[in-house]
Amino acid sequence: MKSLLSCITTWCSATKTVVFGQPPIVGLFVTLGLLSSPAASFALTPESPQVKAVVAKAVKFLETHDTEGWAQHPGAHALVGMCVLKHYPRETGKNQPKVIEAVQSIRSALANKGIPDLQQIYNIGLCLIFLLEAGHDEYRPEMEQLLAILLAAQKPHGGFGYPGQQTGDTSMHQYGCLGMWSCMMSGIPVPIDHWERAANWLLRTQDPKGGFGYQGIDPGSFSLVPQQEVRHSLSAAGLGSLGICASSLRLFAPDEAQSSSGPPQLKRVVKQVEALTKMVDPRQVSQALERGAGWFAANYTSDYKMDKPQFMYYYMYAMERYKSFLQEVDAKHKADNQWYDDGYALLAKTQDADGSWKTGGYHVPDTCFAVLFLMRSTQRAIEHAKTFGGGLLVGGRGLPDNASDIELAGGSVRAKALKGPAQELLQKLVPDDPNFEEALRGIEAQSLVEAGDHLTEMQKKLRSMAEGKSPEARAAAMTLLGRTRNLDHVPLLIEALKDPDPQVYIAAIDALRFMARKFSGSGVNASSEEEARKQTINQWKAWYLEIRPDTQFNDD
Repeated sequence: MKSLLSCITTWCSATKTVVFGQPPIVGLFVTLGLLSSPAASFALTPESPQVKAVVAKAVKFLETHDTEGWAQHPGAHALVGMCVLKHYPRETGKNQPKVIEAVQSIRSALANKGIPDLQQIYNIGLCLIFLLEAGHDEYRPEMEQLLAILLAAQKPHGGFGYPGQQTGDTSMHQYGCLGMWSCMMSGIPVPIDHWERAANWLLRTQDPKGGFGYQGIDPGSFSLVPQQEVRHSLSAAGLGSLGICASSLRLFAPDEAQSSSGPPQLKRVVKQVEALTKMVDPRQVSQALERGAGWFAANYTSDYKMDKPQFMYYYMYAMERYKSFLQEVDAKHKADNQWYDDGYALLAKTQDADGSWKTGGYHVPDTCFAVLFLMRSTQRAIEHAKTFGGGLLVGGRGLPDNASDIELAGGSVRAKALKGPAQELLQKLVPDDPNFEEALRGIEAQSLVEAGDHLTEMQKKLRSMAEGKSPEARAAAMTLLGRTRNLDHVPLLIEALKDPDPQVYIAAIDALRFMARKFSGSGVNASSEEEARKQTINQWKAWYLEIRPDTQFNDD
């Protein structure tokens, strides 16, 4: 037997055999019937060595290859930049030439407002996804401009599509939803009615069998009608978009298992919440997702070749997005990995010698879509965005009846901002004031950065609020003190990390991150409350002492 295993291993290594996406010896045993369910025991991930090797070869191609005739589109640069950015550690990735090139392309397009590229939803969506990853705070002005163009392009029925056409385009719609989600998770307000209309358009344009077509045939009601050109890539796009909407609108209660990691002070904040809208029926969404799962159960093939050949890699990236958001809103799908193993097997077998993949002449976009599939790009974006924090938590006052009065930002629902001078709005920052949250939003929207070393009267008021009895007021003070970017407030914010109320702790963390332009890694990974707070406080003290080494903290 030992001799036989040796011969098999040598043969597999020599022929570089890959079977069912598994290591050669495992794949051969599956072929011989000695193993029956490799995916259950040997499921691949983006961290698997064989996956990383394929990705590294592809990224090298992207870094050295010209972006071909489609290079004038900012979304094309963003697509390449996103692959390169995610391949490297975050700070290293931001300095890579293709990433810098993508930023410059987006800024150039925005500077030339007449450029038609930014009327294309694909471009806007890809640019926003890229900027979310590249630095949502640093590129907030660009993201806000892109969002304004995107929201203006949404059609009255709720779908996104080509300019000048009345129909919504399922393929484009997914990038409209991704663009809104990228902004929302960056803390940029997205009015909730845009989400409602996007979700309901999808619910009306699903094919009765569960798939999605190209140009959505909207019956004007939820009585489904047959759609045209129902394909794998479009079905993944429609279902993935529905998952984005369901997640953003919190149509389903959060999975209790999601609260099992992280320090207790964060776990206590995870709780059952009501849907953020009454205009989208969670039961209809559940039924639509079930129909979609049934369609894929009947039509999925492991070689990903059932779509039009030129759309195969595009379909794979859409599938990764669909599965990522489905796993986010429905815990029973979290163990589903066969689609990924199948995709890796196909890509490992068909990768060209130079590291690329192609259908026709589209080396670069096809390679990008394949890389994003292998990286589990959407899953990583979801997890990364969760570390940003959403600022002040909703005060539990219930949802307004009118959706136009609320918006989504940072993954949380919040009231729209009141307008007026900051000093006037500050007077409403009393927890029992009915306009408390609206006033907070109004002050946040203003620039609170002021020159000089002396505290302004408003900042003195905020410091006084930070020491008050109301947790809501203390949390609001932390949020607004952070927005001033006045480093004099850092010791107070660090002291607030000891606050017993979770919303104050989170607001202080977010404020410190905002000041330091540091959006992950502090205060989210410790194993117990005491250890979490001690570790987080020490990290922020060390950061501040590098800037102001003479600082004496109260407990030093």
